[in-house]
Amino acid sequence: MKPVIGELTEKTTFEGQVLILPLPDADTFMKDFMAISEEQIGFIVNYVEKGGLLVVVLAKKEITHPSVESYKLLFEKLPWSVELENGGRSVSGTSTGNLEIENGGGVVILSWDEATGKSAIDEETMGFIEFKLGLK
Repeated sequence: MKPVIGELTEKTTFEGQVLILPLPDADTFMKDFMAISEEQIGFIVNYVEKGGLLVVVLAKKEITHPSVESYKLLFEKLPWSVELENGGRSVSGTSTGNLEIENGGGVVILSWDEATGKSAIDEETMGFIEFKLGLK
């Protein structure tokens, strides 16, 4: 796996098979640079629709700065009814599980504790990740 280092662009987005997007929280350094642009949101949505796996890591602490609005917009643009709540610490909606795009990729939402190994990722989600990455 190759991480995206630097600015999120169309080229860097499509270089990997998984894109991990941690939501910035109250302790994030340089908060003013944590928002994602509408153009970057378009890259991410296109990436998922074309087969990529997006792993969203929810914030450890409530997001208290305006960049949270850009992540809410991303969730609105993805083809499911899931919304960020509690300042990016949780989600709600009619489908809060994994999102699979027919003939495309998918989206997984992990809590901070799941992403950092403090809590186990449930079997269904782990199986989904392995399937989407071709490990299963």
